[in-house]
Amino acid sequence: MCEPTTIMLGVSLAVAAVSAVGAIQQGNAAEAAGDAAKANADQNAARIRLDAEDARKRGLVAAGTKRKEGALLIAQQRVAFAANGVVVDEGSALDITTDTAGLAEHDALTLINNSEREATNLVAESVNIGNQGTVSQFGGQQAQSASRLQAFGTLLGGAANAYADYDFGTTSTDDFGSSGFETGVGRSF
Repeated sequence: MCEPTTIMLGVSLAVAAVSAVGAIQQGNAAEAAGDAAKANADQNAARIRLDAEDARKRGLVAAGTKRKEGALLIAQQRVAFAANGVVVDEGSALDITTDTAGLAEHDALTLINNSEREATNLVAESVNIGNQGTVSQFGGQQAQSASRLQAFGTLLGGAANAYADYDFGTTSTDDFGSSGFETGVGRSF
């Protein structure tokens, strides 16, 4: 049968071991959560970058459509001028068609500029989301490192407490009831 001091020593060490394992598992879970947050952020950032590219393409398509509308309007103006006997390549008729072409191009460039601004904002959002994912991942890694240190400290503390309990539990006393200088494990002070 085991004596109570040996049992308590075993219990102290077992408690320290269970606490250390719990700390490590908690750190592993934090790291896994950080990795998952990073993967999710990367996926969201990639989707947003695709949205930015789509915004650019939509701007170019809209600008092309606006240019075609401008060219159609110029053609209609020229037909109307010619039907009324106005020379289309000089004077007021030329000024009107030139102004129409300039306004159509201005509208087209405005559409491109607006879509580029939208794309730029989306790219910035993508970068921010990616950075947040990186910070989450780093936080998980730090939590895992901290848990390992905590586990190591728990094991050391448990071992020190177990040793202290064992050492003090086996100290002999003399006939006068005071603590002696000799311990039950063969050490003398």
